[in-house]
Amino acid sequence: GYVFEERLATAAEHKDRGNEHFKAGEWQIALRRYERALYHCAFDPMQMYDLMEKHKAAAYAVQTPVKLNYVACVLQMREAGLDVAPVQVEGEEEPRDPLDRCEELIGEVLKAEPNHAKAHFRRAQLLRARGDTRAAQEALEEAERAGGGSASVRAEQSRLREMARAE
Repeated sequence: GYVFEERLATAAEHKDRGNEHFKAGEWQIALRRYERALYHCAFDPMQMYDLMEKHKAAAYAVQTPVKLNYVACVLQMREAGLDVAPVQVEGEEEPRDPLDRCEELIGEVLKAEPNHAKAHFRRAQLLRARGDTRAAQEALEEAERAGGGSASVRAEQSRLREMARAE
């Protein structure tokens, strides 16, 4: 069978390649790499439940950055005015709106790691992309409480203030 460690190694490889493409501004290719990484490191809730703690930690160590990078990639593409195709999720007939998929991925990260500062930050960016400045501000405050008081958080706060002024 396709062993746990092999799946995670394959996922990590796709993630690393995706990161290279992301840094090069090749977001479409990066997004495909992140989708492949998600495919290889996806375990259903029962599988995750059955994993030993060290395996759960190993799975989250790959899944979390892939999910958050996927979200960053979709948001980056939208900001650049690029089309982001609807997402086909395994086991579902209808393709899904990319922002809905992003929200789902952030939700999965926060369910596993409720105080993940970067997940709250990505959630703020997603909410801003959806035009929900109040909820975005709350998510940013959550990111700060979780220890994410970085330059990117401050930059996002000023973007939200500009949006609020424009409303």
